[in-house]
Amino acid sequence: LLGRRLPSALDDVRDTAQVKAALERFEGGMERVVEDYFRSRGITFVSLTGALRAAARRGVQTYFTYDQHWTPDGHQVVAAELIEALGYPIRLPHGN
Repeated sequence: LLGRRLPSALDDVRDTAQVKAALERFEGGMERVVEDYFRSRGITFVSLTGALRAAARRGVQTYFTYDQHWTPDGHQVVAAELIEALGYPIRLPHGN
């Protein structure tokens, strides 16, 4: 067994466009499920995805490289979104 690779679900996929299309269909799926669940029970849902992505596009490292937890800067982005959603808009330092 040592040195042998286990088969992957992507072994038969030769076209990277197929992989990209599958990932795009899945993207946001879990968030939509959670949002639908909350809204069906009258609970406010605040998506943090857009704000985190926008910050990342500005060069802010919002997630740690190896474990996908928020960095301190990522926490600032999230805090700003939640504060705004609660009706208390503020400007955090560093332009986040």
